[in-house]
Parts: sequence; structure tokens; C-alpha cells
Amino acid sequence: MVFSRRKEADPKSSVLVEEKAEKELVFNRFTVSKDNRLKARQIGNVFKNRNSIRGRNFDIVYTECLNGASAFAVVAKKKFGNAVKRNRFKRLVREFFRLNSHLLRKSLHMIFIVKREIVSFSYENIYRETISLLSGKRLISEV
Repeated sequence: MVFSRRKEADPKSSVLVEEKAEKELVFNRFTVSKDNRLKARQIGNVFKNRNSIRGRNFDIVYTECLNGASAFAVVAKKKFGNAVKRNRFKRLVREFFRLNSHLLRKSLHMIFIVKREIVSFSYENIYRETISLLSGKRLISEV
């Protein structure tokens, strides 16, 4: 006769699992989900069926998406500056999208393309320019 031992549930380990799940939920609230990031195939589709908005410092290429949530990508060429500046711009655009994606009237796939080096860019500058570009095309509700 063979006896199999079942591992008894340790109440301590279940508490740790619950704490870890809570931490992940809190962490995920402050990040852009993977559903909101464009994949390579989707970026090709945006460029194929594109509408564009030209701004002073960057352009926005977009297309309406029939199903799913709004998503975006950021393109910062090496002409824009060193890696620190490119990554800062990407972080600022991600932050704008995370905080303001609920204002979009339609479900959009957007690509932000930096045109040139921005002398002094901050979240406020990117916010103002993006809001003015999107409201000019009536893609965003009034702020």
C-alpha cells in the first residue's frame, strides 16, 4: 500500500501570496499596461492607414482602432539627443498617456515622433502641446 502525503496549506504562505498580489495591484496602477503599448504589427498598420498631426516639437501619427483600448508608441531618433534625453521624453509621453487616456473620445492607436531636439522639455510643455494638437482634431474631450 502506497501512501501519498499531501502538503498541508501553510497559513503563513497564503498571507505572503496575498501581500504579493496586493503589491502587484498597487504597482500596476502606476504603470501603462501592455495592452496600451503598440506592437510591431500594429505600428505598421498605423503607418499604413495614418492620419497625422504636426506639432512644433513632435508629430502624432494616429489611426482609429475599432476594437480594444487606445494604445501608443514613442519614436525618438538618435538625432534627438543622447539616450538620457530620449528616454526622458519617452517617460514623459508615457506619463501623459497614463494620466490622460480617459480623455480620448475614440479608441486610437497613436505614435509620437520627436522632430528635433527640444531645448527645455517638461511634462507641462508636452501636456500643453499634446492637448492642443488632439483638441484641434477633436480627438479629446475639453479639459
